[in-house]
Amino acid sequence: MVVTIFKLWRFACKKVMDLVYDWLTKEVTTLAWCFKITRSDGLVQGFTSHDADLVIDGIAYEAASGFSPTAVSASADMAVDNMEVEGVLDSAAITLEDINAGRYDGAQILVFLCDWMNPSGGSYVLRKGILGQVTGAKTPFKAEVRGLLQNLQQKAVAVYSNWCRADFCDAKCGLKVNDYSLSGKVQAINGDGSLMIDIIKPSGYFDYGLLTFTSGQSASCIYDVKSYTSVNAISQLTTFLPLDDSVSVGDSISLVAGCDGNLDTCIQKFNNIANFRGEPYVPGSDYMMAYPVRG
Repeated sequence: MVVTIFKLWRFACKKVMDLVYDWLTKEVTTLAWCFKITRSDGLVQGFTSHDADLVIDGIAYEAASGFSPTAVSASADMAVDNMEVEGVLDSAAITLEDINAGRYDGAQILVFLCDWMNPSGGSYVLRKGILGQVTGAKTPFKAEVRGLLQNLQQKAVAVYSNWCRADFCDAKCGLKVNDYSLSGKVQAINGDGSLMIDIIKPSGYFDYGLLTFTSGQSASCIYDVKSYTSVNAISQLTTFLPLDDSVSVGDSISLVAGCDGNLDTCIQKFNNIANFRGEPYVPGSDYMMAYPVRG
C-alpha cells in the first residue's frame, strides 16, 4: 500500500514537473545556469552562463561565461550539502578587492536553471544557501556554496575554554578600538610580500591584529596580521593571506593591535583581566585521565 502511494506521488510530481518545466524535456534544451548573489551589505547581483544578459523577475543577470559549477552534492544524513563554483573575474561587478575584503563571505546565493528562450517561464532551483570563504588569485576565483544545514554546524551556546571567547574590542571585551589603532603609510614592499611601514611599536604588538588600507586601489581591504617586528625604528608587517597586487608604496593604512586570547596577554598587554572571558584554570582532559603512580 505504501509503495503504491509513493509511486503515485512520484508519478504526479513528474507530471507537474513536465507541465511547469516543459523546457527541461525538450530534445534540444535551451538551459542557462543562473546565480543570484545577495551580499551582506544588501547588494544584489545576478550572473548567468548564457552568452547574453537575461532579465528575470526584474533582476539583470549578466553573461559570465567563466562560471563553472561542480556537481551538486546532497544527502539525507544531515551532512552539509555543498557545491563549488569556479570562475574568472571577467565581470566588472566582481572585483578581487571585494573578494579580499570579505564582502562575499556569508552572502546569500541562489543557483537555478532557466530557459534562456523564455526567462520568465519559470526556474528550477538547484541550490539555495550561503557562500563560504571566497578565494581568488589575479583572475580566477573559487567559492563554496553551503546548504542551509550549515547553520546547524554552528555553536549555539558558549563553550568554556582556556582562551578568551570575546573578540578584541567588542562589547564583551569592553576595550575601545580607537585606543589601540594607529595610522601610517606603506614605506616599501618586500619580495616575500611583507610590508615596511612607519608605525613604531614593540615587536609583536600587532600580531593577530587587523590591517586596513585607507587609500589607494586597495582602500577598504582588510587583512589579518600574522607578525609584526620593529627593530631600530624599522617596522615590518606580514599578513596571513597574500596582499593584493594593487598595494603600492605610499598607501595609507590603519593598524589595530592584536590579541591572541591568552590570559597573560590580557593582563600584561591590555590590563583587562576583569573582562577576560576564558576559564584558564579549569582542569583539562590530561587531569581527567591522570592516574596515581608510585612515588
